[in-house]
Amino acid sequence: MLHLLGRAGFSDVVVRARGNALTVACYKAMAICTRFIMPQERSRVRSVLMRLAGVGFVPAFVAAAVVANVSLRYEGGDDCLGYTVLAPQGRRLVTRAELLPYIRSLPGPILITGASGLIGASLYNAIAAERADVFGVEKSGRRRAAGITNR
Repeated sequence: MLHLLGRAGFSDVVVRARGNALTVACYKAMAICTRFIMPQERSRVRSVLMRLAGVGFVPAFVAAAVVANVSLRYEGGDDCLGYTVLAPQGRRLVTRAELLPYIRSLPGPILITGASGLIGASLYNAIAAERADVFGVEKSGRRRAAGITNR
């Protein structure tokens, strides 16, 4: 990622992990608690029973949320919630023609997440124009990138 941003004209690139393994574990625990606290069951009886059981999970949910927020202040490892990239743009912009050899040389297949967004769609369309092994993930109902099919 640093190399690609550098080639695109960005300088002083800083990549920071958001959270750490403890943050991820807390978010997973919160997801399990949420299944009981806010069930998505079709059966009304089962839904009520899960909510009653979920009352016991509320303290664990709150504790996990507090620990997760505190752990966001500490860095550690590659297991994180995602990355924040800080990259002030340099003076010189790289042209699309200059990036084409780099796009062609990338090992594939290539997966573009967020292909329904403005930047993701533009990236997907640019790479898909040059390569057949590019795939995009987008939110259903949003079609900005050309050629992505629901699977």
